[in-house]
Amino acid sequence: MKRLALWLGIVILVVPQVAAAYDNTQDTLNRAKAAMHGGRYADARAGFERLAQAGNPEAQFYLGRMAAGGMGVSKDLGAAISGLMVYLGDELGLYKVISADVSIQPELSDFTWTDFDRSVELVEKGVEAAEAALPELKRLVRPGD
Repeated sequence: MKRLALWLGIVILVVPQVAAAYDNTQDTLNRAKAAMHGGRYADARAGFERLAQAGNPEAQFYLGRMAAGGMGVSKDLGAAISGLMVYLGDELGLYKVISADVSIQPELSDFTWTDFDRSVELVEKGVEAAEAALPELKRLVRPGD
């Protein structure tokens, strides 16, 4: 019972923070888009860059759009294509996950994209996830077994 109360306490503390972070990201994105459409390109660029540095592909797309149109920056086809490719890569990845027969997704919430020195741990997480998916993979390969 104490364990359940502890987990509920953690959920009650963490969920609002996660939701607030999402709302803040969405709010920043919306403000940056409004700034771009309103011709306030420096404000738009600052908002999109902040989100892009945090890994937001939609912000990358808008930075590319600004580069393509010369909105507050010199026209730069390379930057425009780069921003679009990041966005499309993310969208394609989401589509592939949604349409896949089996999706193996290791639990990596304890890692960041800079954790190159933890490669052994990352591989172990991948192996664990793959082993957990084996029954489903076998069912797909040999449906009669």
